[in-house]
Amino acid sequence: MRNVELQIEMMSCAPLLLRLGEISQILRHRFIVVLICVVTLPIVVEPALFLRRFSLGDIAFQLLQPILSVALFLGQFWLVALVAKGKPRVRVHFTAIMAIAILIPQLLLTEVYSALYSVYYADALIRAVLLFFWNLLLAELSLAFSVRFLMPTILREIRSKEPDAGHFKTLGIEDEAPRVFAPDEKAVARDGSSPSHDMLPKETEPEEEASHMFVWREVSVPMCSLRLVQADGNYVTIFAEEDSHFVQGPFCSVIESIDPDIGVLVNRSLWVAFTQVVGARREKGELFLTLRDDTTIKVARPRQTQVSETMEQHLPEVRLVS
Repeated sequence: MRNVELQIEMMSCAPLLLRLGEISQILRHRFIVVLICVVTLPIVVEPALFLRRFSLGDIAFQLLQPILSVALFLGQFWLVALVAKGKPRVRVHFTAIMAIAILIPQLLLTEVYSALYSVYYADALIRAVLLFFWNLLLAELSLAFSVRFLMPTILREIRSKEPDAGHFKTLGIEDEAPRVFAPDEKAVARDGSSPSHDMLPKETEPEEEASHMFVWREVSVPMCSLRLVQADGNYVTIFAEEDSHFVQGPFCSVIESIDPDIGVLVNRSLWVAFTQVVGARREKGELFLTLRDDTTIKVARPRQTQVSETMEQHLPEVRLVS
């Protein structure tokens, strides 16, 4: 379930693809923790700014709203996890989740605020509505700032793999390179007999092995495992069968490193592997591709002819439905 992909939709940003298991890691990241504290601070000090009073009770009450909001926020993602069970990708409207997480605590605490600070209920309700729109705007701006400036660094740290080089030497075991026998070299098996031809290690061609690997900077995965490659500003997300990689660099350079016979560029920011395409249809002059996870992708008009011809060559079993 942790590997379920979430397509995060936002009002102020382009869609963002995340894995469900990455949400908790993002929320615990130091950048996000600091940002939440900065956004929450004006809510906590409101009594001192506007009501000329500030006590431990005021602090406890004012902290209830962000605590309830965070709890509702996480609860909604828990529901998303239940809905996403068995599905490879789920679309999530992040702005709607934030609106619900902000509105419900505001309404629940309105009456308590009115009694605690001796404010008319109508005035407290007006305050709750105004604070809702203000907090929603503040949250949306914070989200836009995070996606634009913080998220590339956060995702790069989360998705980076720890190198395991030197593991054997740490245990006191020296690495031993596998021996490749020459065709005319005599070898003796453990029992003293001469080994058969099948028992001898086979030589591997480095160039042939490298040609089946996608290698770009620090990313190295089998070419056949590639699923999607998506551009996101100055960064590129490379989705493979087992994992994904978030790297910085030009999208066109990544595409040039991929074997052209295993996929196609559907628009200027998305490359799709042929193994992921299960259907295609043409509707009102537009070409749509259906992927294995039931995702529908719209092909850019300038690339419709090339995509159709490429699919006829590499995917003859996928028929175009008009």
